[in-house]
Amino acid sequence: MSLTRREFIGATSVGLFSSYLSSFANPIVKEENESGFELLIFATDWGFKGSVDEFCKKIKEAGYNGAEVGYPTEEKNRTEMLAAFKKYNLKFGFLVGGSDKEFKTHFDQFISSLTNAINLKPEYINCHS
Repeated sequence: MSLTRREFIGATSVGLFSSYLSSFANPIVKEENESGFELLIFATDWGFKGSVDEFCKKIKEAGYNGAEVGYPTEEKNRTEMLAAFKKYNLKFGFLVGGSDKEFKTHFDQFISSLTNAINLKPEYINCHS
């Protein structure tokens, strides 16, 4: 039997850790105040060798809600990434950083990528400053 990550998390949290769940039986926050909250499960593209479209297809089939990817600084790569995430109805978070050894250039890269990443309205930004 094959489980998606979401199904696995649900199965293990109930099956394996049920003895620990009793401590959460009476939540501090009332249920009516929790509307709008959901658990999102994101993959990472680290080490993936295929195209962005192939990556998105695989993670969608595996049950992920989205992925964290490095902010694509090239327009072509950004367009390709956004199209694939939209095609598979996936959310995205960005890893943003700089790569130059010289501080001023590194800082400028970081600020530029961060500013542009914010404009794309990701779910979150993971800063590697």
